[in-house]
Amino acid sequence: MRAEARHFKRIILWLALAGFVTLAHSQAAVAGEQVILITGTAEALSAARAKALRPGGGVFFRQLPLSKSEVWRVPVAKLPWIEARLGRLGLTFSNVAAEGSEATLPTSHDHMSAGQSSMLSDAKNSTAMVDWCVVILPIPEIMEYLLTAGGTGKAPYILAIALRKDLRVRAKQLSVRLIDGGYVWHGVIDPTGEPVTLIWRTPSKLSGQVYWQRHQYVFRDLGAGKFAIVEIDPKMMPAEHPAMGSMDSMPDSASKAIRNEIESPVLPRPPALRKSDLKDAETSGGKIELAFVTPPPSPTEKSLPRVTIDVMVAYTAKAAAHYIDIKYELIDLAIEETNQSFINSGARNVQLRLVHTYRTGYIESGTHFDHVFRLADKGDGYMDEVHDLRNKYHADIVVLIVDDANGCGLAAGVASDAERAFAVVHYECAATTYSLAHEIGHILGARHDVALDNDTMPYSYGHGYIFGNKWRTIMSYGEDCGGCPRLPLWSNPSVKVGSVPAGDLLANNARVIERSALRVASFR
Repeated sequence: MRAEARHFKRIILWLALAGFVTLAHSQAAVAGEQVILITGTAEALSAARAKALRPGGGVFFRQLPLSKSEVWRVPVAKLPWIEARLGRLGLTFSNVAAEGSEATLPTSHDHMSAGQSSMLSDAKNSTAMVDWCVVILPIPEIMEYLLTAGGTGKAPYILAIALRKDLRVRAKQLSVRLIDGGYVWHGVIDPTGEPVTLIWRTPSKLSGQVYWQRHQYVFRDLGAGKFAIVEIDPKMMPAEHPAMGSMDSMPDSASKAIRNEIESPVLPRPPALRKSDLKDAETSGGKIELAFVTPPPSPTEKSLPRVTIDVMVAYTAKAAAHYIDIKYELIDLAIEETNQSFINSGARNVQLRLVHTYRTGYIESGTHFDHVFRLADKGDGYMDEVHDLRNKYHADIVVLIVDDANGCGLAAGVASDAERAFAVVHYECAATTYSLAHEIGHILGARHDVALDNDTMPYSYGHGYIFGNKWRTIMSYGEDCGGCPRLPLWSNPSVKVGSVPAGDLLANNARVIERSALRVASFR
């Protein structure tokens, strides 16, 4: 790992000095200047400022919040002198570049530990897997710099992400947020607008996903600083809901409560794309326009109260076995994607808050219907601890993560009351197909697209939206558009995807969320 990190550092140094990458925006290095990163103790940094950096003509930009490293702009001609003075102080520096610097670096999958090989094999076992690549990250100080660079600049910051050895995309930063021990980074592919979410924690934890040309590239932690980027074809993921035939053995009261959640049998999956059908990023970039255009808040929206819905997530041992840490790698990501989808859709006043996660002793058996009602029902001998925990942590909604590919998820009803604010989600779908968001949408009162579900209760405008065979919003089914991509977006005619409204009079799930959030947030 140390050798690979040093290799990455040398690559950055060579690129920077060769002039292939440049700094931009507020930290831009003008001709004859270079941006460097200095790391050390507070005492050492103070000495570096006084004895090397300022005497060498350096200009201080900022200090990184986590590592406390400092970013300076220095004259290239003075670099040897500055380096020598820093060396006497026991310090070194890194040449870094904002524009064009890669947040991931493909590496060999040889010489991996047994644990890493096991996690890689698990990641590759997905039926939706198309390709994969093993990557490492920059050293923590450089990774922090890359994720936070450009935050104060006037122009958007561009982050390069290597998804495979032969595929590198450029993502435009939309937002970056400091969290406990790391950052959440949101962006879109430049110029096509597909979404990117990264959650990084020091020193080397990364989860997230990149959408590119109708495929998802999902980060999976292999341990000891290595990650797999798994390319997923969403069309080959499990169906959104299990078939209605699975309800035949259920008690009538349970089937009646949930039948509104599923309105049609599951259709056959379309065939997988061949690798030869996939276009190279350099030639296909820009042909799919998925950029969201969300209008500024209206006076009515500004007057809406901030609403926080508290969520507790339980998971089975079977689901947890697919991750080194399911909480950091999957659950945090699924919650983050849901909150970002509210922002994308104009429902800015609503957010989820993860209040507790835990591994339940439930041993999976039966169907998704069994899972969700065993979760919701009291005194049945299944997961009975969940109700006391729900009260203890004041969770409005409870979600169970399982390993059951017979469907992506199921909620205990539409516009559920407090006693039915429960959902089950298959681990592979929770973030990748936004299924945790989808099931919570049902609890809030959102319905599927009109082609699948023409029920107008509880809201006549509460449906998902599909645009031809191009894209669909979170509550819509892929079977109704030939497996078109699901966007992290709730239907809303005021929001546009490219130049196309993301809803109509019957499809405004964002309004449903705004109207029902306070009701659900009052459950506990």
